[in-house]
Amino acid sequence: MKYVKIPFAVLMKVVADAQLLKAYVIYLKLKTLYKEQTIHNIKGRIKELARFTGMCENTFRTRLNQLIDLGLARKENGILFLADNYKLFYVLNILHKSRNGKIRSKTIKLAARKINEHNLMVLAMKIKTQQIEWRQKKNFFYHMTGSCKTNKRLYNRYYSYYNSLKNNTCYNFGSCDKGFLDANLSVGGIAKLFGKKSAKSGHNIARRLEKKGLITYQHREIVYEIISERANLEFFREIDPTLRMKKVSADNIPPFLHMKRKQRKSLDKILKTNGFAYLLSKVVTNHITFKMDLEDKIVGISRVFPLGIEN
Repeated sequence: MKYVKIPFAVLMKVVADAQLLKAYVIYLKLKTLYKEQTIHNIKGRIKELARFTGMCENTFRTRLNQLIDLGLARKENGILFLADNYKLFYVLNILHKSRNGKIRSKTIKLAARKINEHNLMVLAMKIKTQQIEWRQKKNFFYHMTGSCKTNKRLYNRYYSYYNSLKNNTCYNFGSCDKGFLDANLSVGGIAKLFGKKSAKSGHNIARRLEKKGLITYQHREIVYEIISERANLEFFREIDPTLRMKKVSADNIPPFLHMKRKQRKSLDKILKTNGFAYLLSKVVTNHITFKMDLEDKIVGISRVFPLGIEN
């Protein structure tokens, strides 16, 4: 097989767990070997399959055991049976269903030679960015027309208007706080996508993917004010509620903070006196561009019968 089909819902569930992601990569690589998704004489072919997946024999055995433990495969009489896509929904506890009892999920094609952990992470980020943009288009259409009904003429009219405003982060939907036309993932959103809690983890993941040459990541925070007491924060937030506050010391000043020369001198003076300071800053650029062409293609919606109802 030259490509594999990956359901959106499965991919989003898998990337949130590092160990599950490693096992899923092996699952996809083995799946490209045969259409029947069965591998005979698995015990005698460990060395061959380890070389095919690009790892040593011991690591491959560990990943193979993970596949079986997680329910992505089963072994009977020396034969390895890889789970079908529809079974993954139950193994991973993805239970959203339509009214007729079927599971529905969009599916994407990925070239077999592109299957690895980092590419799956980038693919998940691309899908998440598209989902944000689709949701914004829907909200934008509703805000402009007051209707959710499909009308091709109105859609074309207002979506062209949407595209002209897309990069204008100052535009919002009336009183809606989250209506900014900016489909880029925040560092917090990246962290949440990959099962992390802190925004710093999301920043580190984005930087790691950038070093791999898969994305370009621009994150700039402009320092507006330096204060020595936390009590002054509310005064500045009344002026600009989007300001962020960071407590810093001489050892932990984030590299993506941008300060003027006078601000840096003022910060050094406060740090010498108190040992720490509070910085009020604002994100002015948080942009992700996907550099690598993964040859991915959305191929439609898969309709999967639940277990026990399959014909």
